[in-house]
Amino acid sequence: MIGWTVFSDLHGTLLDRETQDSGPALPALKALRRSGTPLVLVSSKSLPDMLAVRRRLGHRGAFIFENGGGVALRAGSPAGRPAGFKAEGRLWIRMFGPSRENLLGAIESLRRRTGARIAEVGRMPLKELAARTGFSLERAERCRQRRCSAPFFLDSPRDLPAVRRTAGEMGFKVAHGGRFYHLLGSADKGTAAKAVLGLLGGARSAALGDAQTDIPLLRAVDRPYLVQQAPGVWEPIRVKGLRRVPAPGPQGFRLAVEDLLEGSDSYR
Repeated sequence: MIGWTVFSDLHGTLLDRETQDSGPALPALKALRRSGTPLVLVSSKSLPDMLAVRRRLGHRGAFIFENGGGVALRAGSPAGRPAGFKAEGRLWIRMFGPSRENLLGAIESLRRRTGARIAEVGRMPLKELAARTGFSLERAERCRQRRCSAPFFLDSPRDLPAVRRTAGEMGFKVAHGGRFYHLLGSADKGTAAKAVLGLLGGARSAALGDAQTDIPLLRAVDRPYLVQQAPGVWEPIRVKGLRRVPAPGPQGFRLAVEDLLEGSDSYR
């Protein structure tokens, strides 16, 4: 029987939206390990941020960072390094997103063409970023270390339509995550998930998410699960075959994984 590969968003799904705690999900994480089911972590977080989360969770599998801009695998597979991946320490990494230089140039063009006040995270003073996000200085520094995306603050939400439209004209797109807007290239979480699945040779796939930025990921898999954003509240998302799990964050993650591994398919 062909096994499953599970992709999971972090913020608001595997990790609590407010506390970043994964406690309620731990039984499900253990069940995935016992069953030999690969878990691929997916996030808008930077590579250093993802490495910190993986250490905390004891995760050793593949992961997707910066909204699908990059994929990282643990180095040393007997099959060898896949085409397109470059060795970086103990990881093999493939980039799908545009370069930081191109993104920063695009941010400048957006400011000039729209008149919007845009504060790009990677160029913000560290203490200012920590104050605006509530991050520690260490976490704020990890957050700034971007390779293929440009998270930013937008002073006035009224500027968002013009910023989105202009970014599209320039060949970029704007996504809204939990704390930031993100200027991205054409790749997304779904693009990266399909690349990972292509390396696995026919595994069935499931994905867990909670927000609009997870739609490409949910559409890329065989069985998509949507956890609540708050008790009783799901993001208004339309994806074929979507399973709506009746709990938020890591509690929803646990229910979805149990549903998948037990084969009950209770949330259609």
